[in-house]
Amino acid sequence: MSKRWTEEDLRRLQSKKGFRVIYTNKPQFRPELSEFSLDVPKRGRPNMSDPVNIANPVNKNKFGAKKVVIDGIKFDSTKEGRRYEELKLLEKAGEISDLMLQRQYEFIHEGQLIGRYRADFAYMTNDGLVIEDVKSPATRKKTDYRLRKRMMKVFFGIEILET
Repeated sequence: MSKRWTEEDLRRLQSKKGFRVIYTNKPQFRPELSEFSLDVPKRGRPNMSDPVNIANPVNKNKFGAKKVVIDGIKFDSTKEGRRYEELKLLEKAGEISDLMLQRQYEFIHEGQLIGRYRADFAYMTNDGLVIEDVKSPATRKKTDYRLRKRMMKVFFGIEILET
């Protein structure tokens, strides 16, 4: 299937978030026929060998967090990775114990699963269990996170510590 792309179509596509139009071999334009041609499969992306490529949307975190690997463990942000290193030191010093990563809690009401929450860290202190989540100011405001935080308080009586 072939689709004819005009310059206006490409500009509109390029203005959408996450798309870039790349001109690899700029075609010669005839004034009377100022348009591009792309082979577009029925499903999927356009043929990337064409003179005009439409790059995949950039797969990056919408809050700008960069993934990091520490001790062979992949963390969603450098801030979370740094906090893991701090908690490992506290565990070695004996101030905390039973450090767990990505502990999952399920919200079940009358036998029905309502939702889940996965905490970044869970550990024991002298005061009891601590559930900790590494959040940026932007992610703290997300509605789904705030709802899950309240549900943790109601279902389990646990306050989430945000760092």
